Amino acid sequence: MNQPNHVISENLVISQPLYDNDLAAQSIYDKYLKDCTLMPNRLIEESKETQERPFAGTRPNSQQQQNQRNDQIIQEISSQEREQRNRNQQQIQQANYQQDQQYQNNQMRYPQQNIYYHQRQFNQFQNYHHDQHHYYQHRRNQQNYRMEQEYYGHQLRRQEQGRRRQQQQPKYGLDLNEIAALSEIVFRQSRASCWDDENKKCSICISHFEENEKIRFLPCLHRYYYELIIDFIQVASILGWPPKDHYVRSLVQQFS
Repeated sequence: MNQPNHVISENLVISQPLYDNDLAAQSIYDKYLKDCTLMPNRLIEESKETQERPFAGTRPNSQQQQNQRNDQIIQEISSQEREQRNRNQQQIQQANYQQDQQYQNNQMRYPQQNIYYHQRQFNQFQNYHHDQHHYYQHRRNQQNYRMEQEYYGHQLRRQEQGRRRQQQQPKYGLDLNEIAALSEIVFRQSRASCWDDENKKCSICISHFEENEKIRFLPCLHRYYYELIIDFIQVASILGWPPKDHYVRSLVQQFS
């Protein structure tokens, strides 16, 4: 309890006398100071006695002494077991380390003793030939594709060129297919040379090409159609399908 210092209690905690002329309080204070000065000496003496005679004033029986001896023996045995266990652990670790080092050295010196060495070698050999086969097969495929393009490329290009509306067409004029067709017609008509006379008239339709300047580049197709029909008749006769005479005669009269 926290009490003021001027209150006299059973604890005798007094810092100063209440009054200078109070003899009773003065005597109590003097006795308190004397006890405080003697306290450390008494504590030191008691501690010495307890250190020299730890069981002074007590008479332990035989059971307690036996229990104490048993505890000491158990502690000694446990400490010995712990030390032995630590030594065993160190020996095991050292043996494992040495064994690992020996295994690594053997692996570097004699790799063929490894159980996976031959299987690994076989797998590498097999993978190498597998890769070589695929590499050369790919090269063969490329070469075959190149040869096919060289052999069939012109036919494929003509087919693509002949298809109409296959490419993006211009908004005005003729598309590429129509230009190609007209150029072929002009080439064939120039070979027919039916308007190479002086007045540039067609010998079939007797038409001037200079009358309309806008269509002057267009040829006269009569001779072209006539040659196509003659070719058709020849092919049909060769193939064993001769057409009727009056049909051929009518065609010739129509275009002559």
